Amino acid sequence: FRGLRRFLFENWDTRALVSEDAFYFFAIQAAIGRLDDPFTYFLSPRDVAEMKIDRTQELGGLGMQVEKGKNGLVVIAPIEGTPAFEAGILAGDVIVRVGDETTRDMPLETAIGKLRGEPGTEVTFTIQRPGTPEPIVMTLTRAIFKIRSIKARMLRDGIGYIRLVSFMGEKVAEEFEAALSGLEKDGARALVIDLRSNPGGLMTTALAITDLFVEDGLIFEVRARVPQLSERHEAKREGTHPHVPIVVLVNGGSASASEIVAGILQSKGLATVVGEKTFGKGSVQRVLPLGGAEGPAIGLTIALYYLLGERPVHKIGIEPDIVVEVTPEQEAALARQSIYSSGEEKIEDPRLEKAIEILKAKLEGK
Repeated sequence: FRGLRRFLFENWDTRALVSEDAFYFFAIQAAIGRLDDPFTYFLSPRDVAEMKIDRTQELGGLGMQVEKGKNGLVVIAPIEGTPAFEAGILAGDVIVRVGDETTRDMPLETAIGKLRGEPGTEVTFTIQRPGTPEPIVMTLTRAIFKIRSIKARMLRDGIGYIRLVSFMGEKVAEEFEAALSGLEKDGARALVIDLRSNPGGLMTTALAITDLFVEDGLIFEVRARVPQLSERHEAKREGTHPHVPIVVLVNGGSASASEIVAGILQSKGLATVVGEKTFGKGSVQRVLPLGGAEGPAIGLTIALYYLLGERPVHKIGIEPDIVVEVTPEQEAALARQSIYSSGEEKIEDPRLEKAIEILKAKLEGK
């Protein structure tokens, strides 16, 4: 790196085009690319800050889930109790401008970055609302709000439902147990755990959730080339909830921590897995700071994990006990369902219906 840097700085006007920090970032990213590991990645200082937000589950911004659309940012749902919700922003609204800049061709990450910011500061944006001919210009004050990872509700026939969209937050396991306890108090005699399109997160969170259902024994092993990084995790009898019939819903977007929960419960005979084969991400990453606590950093693959100490997941995935196929349109619509919306959209969901059918039969002793 030093030799290349010296050559470029002496023979080409690098300083006028690329900052010194950017040069090192590019060099590190190039080196990582040679590892041929999609799960080893470079984190810029901004990426490190975003990761900390994900872990604390607190965010400064307006409070809405968005996705990239043809004409700008499409609002999936406003988050209850946030500036966006209080201002009356609706699902389906399209944010076409932030300040004076159009969002039509703006990368999603860039647009989200412009909407987020210091609590107490203002941001002006323009929305186009379906059925409303004139654009609506809003100026809102950013605020701190909590990122939600879980939604729980009672279905029919005494069946409880918990949807988990991420394992990233440090308090997700506590929130999951609180939701589980709430459903038990409401009379749930069976449970659906929905991990569809959940890309994973913290391994410790996945193990803590798994431990709510498994009484004892080895449940998870990390095998690293460096012995000091290897780990074994056993379930604790204390805190285990009463056994009830469980169905875990998965799809091709269920990865990493999702596969830990689904695979262990399946291997222990505690749950029926329904859906399609999962992603197959069975590697473990550790974040290594390169320049202090504020970044940059490298997320480095250090090991592979094995369920119950013997079942590999990496590049294999979890095969469901019952395969239920859906159309790409159904999959996309279900993935867009927000955990923040107060009501449930009427979207056909064959996998959830199959889960209810399985659990109802178990409750009836069939």
